[in-house]
Amino acid sequence: MGSRLRADSRPPLEGRSRNRRHHWRPRRCHSFGPAHRPRSLDGKRPTTEYGLASQGVPCRLGAALRGHRICFSHKEGAVTSITLPTGIGIGFRFDHLTVKETQEIARHSEELGYRAIWLTDSFGRDPLIHAGQLLSATNTLTVGTAVLNIHLRTPESVGGAANTLADQSDGRFLLGIGMSHPELIEDALKRTYASPVETVTQYLEAIRATLWLGPEISEAPPVVLGALGPKMLAAAGAHFAGAIPVQIPPKLVSRARDIIGPQAWLGVKQYACLTKDHAAGLQAARARLAGSLGMRNYRRLFRSAGFTDDDLEDGGSDELCEAIVSIGTPDTVAERISEHLEAGADHVVIEPIRVENPHLIDEEAFAPIAAATR
Repeated sequence: MGSRLRADSRPPLEGRSRNRRHHWRPRRCHSFGPAHRPRSLDGKRPTTEYGLASQGVPCRLGAALRGHRICFSHKEGAVTSITLPTGIGIGFRFDHLTVKETQEIARHSEELGYRAIWLTDSFGRDPLIHAGQLLSATNTLTVGTAVLNIHLRTPESVGGAANTLADQSDGRFLLGIGMSHPELIEDALKRTYASPVETVTQYLEAIRATLWLGPEISEAPPVVLGALGPKMLAAAGAHFAGAIPVQIPPKLVSRARDIIGPQAWLGVKQYACLTKDHAAGLQAARARLAGSLGMRNYRRLFRSAGFTDDDLEDGGSDELCEAIVSIGTPDTVAERISEHLEAGADHVVIEPIRVENPHLIDEEAFAPIAAATR
């Protein structure tokens, strides 16, 4: 039998107090109040043409905006009471389902004890609009984006949407953003894939500077980064609330934890395929990983985990597929979740795939996986 762990628990890391509560209150988010209502030199609350303002800096102030409260979203250095999810969550590309079907999945996940549901950004349904639909259908579930493609939206529009979702959900929305991959951005969108670290940090700064004239909200959502390599993980630890790497084997989780630091939040995504037919599970894993093996970022990630070029050919070796996709019983998946948590993850996002079609979510896997982790 696999190990049993509570869905809302995380084994403490070496050197951490076992009495420590296993959640983190991120440092880099916004707490609205007088300290965050900057004034220009003439004493008026300012804004520039682009919604960027700093205390003591003269700004052009439109007459229509005079006297309005200007709140800076995701303010760096502010303390937040928002608790990022621990335990396990559910994630998938839900575009093959209707909104009502996805809302039912969210409600079911909440009833089973999952802590969060995560939405991808795959040129389909808008994840920010979809997040609002799922938040309206649930009561306690965190709804996050993992991750939002920054090339498809301006940071100002994302900041405003994030604040709107925070206002709706009382702190249950979590914003994850990422660079996507050069093969998609350059080939599909015909855009420049610039320096990832510089691009995401500038994007985050613009989100934080978003002008917000809506109702006052107590907290703006934390922002986490979809990061794979050491440089992006370091940026996540330095500037973001944490990181949520995808397709990362447990052996690399401890490295990710070391890079982002002990206080940053770390979520990881884990594919799962419940089947007694291991050969069929491997076939499903290869079909699921086919796209990733054609992308430079993932090939670099897998090599850093010790896999060779031979492991990356012909759909991936058995060893690679088994490292990225947990194949077997619910207890097998629970063991893999435990490995991630023991290596330093705060939260594990399960993506259950169907053995007959790995591009569709296996809803029947929700309950047995949740039961195996209790």
